[in-house]
Amino acid sequence: MKDCKVIKDISLVMKWERAFKKRVKQGKFSERQFLFFLLGLGTGLQYEELIRIKYGDLKLKMLLTNAKGRPKEVMYIVLPSKSKRRKVREIMFPADCKKRIEQLRQEYPDDTYLFQNKSSNMVGKPPASWSVDTVRRFLTESAEAIGMAEESIGAALLRKTFGYLQLKHGGWTLRDLQQYFEMRSIKLVKEYVGITGEEFD
Repeated sequence: MKDCKVIKDISLVMKWERAFKKRVKQGKFSERQFLFFLLGLGTGLQYEELIRIKYGDLKLKMLLTNAKGRPKEVMYIVLPSKSKRRKVREIMFPADCKKRIEQLRQEYPDDTYLFQNKSSNMVGKPPASWSVDTVRRFLTESAEAIGMAEESIGAALLRKTFGYLQLKHGGWTLRDLQQYFEMRSIKLVKEYVGITGEEFD
């Protein structure tokens, strides 16, 4: 599979997730690397935004996620708007990511960053997060296991795939995605997630 700037086939995304999870059990990837993958697909945040998340940034609140159900505790972060001064964005985390984060926090109580560099645990070294290059390397390696070419794994692959799948399966409109990604126009959104013609219009 070449030039995969956006994954439009949800079955391929699920295949990638299963392969990644299997290799975590085999010890080839860490639980934290798998969490990054899930958060990238589940929030659409850029790699630079994800690696900067600290445990102190995580917030909890009760939210009604189902019209017929009871309020559930959800995890989210608040980020400054990229386009509007003094505005903020609330980014909700998927429920399975919330559970994984809570487990990691119990295992590594001294970590400052959600994705913290192991060298930061050495005495006298200040906390440091992963680098974007680190992220790209393990995502590329994990994707190659399902036949995706290295050149297909761009810096925005998870973000773009999140956007497309929200339109295709999540009930979002192009306007919803424009607001979430804070883009200037619907045209830019369509170009970004690889939409051609009148798809989703």
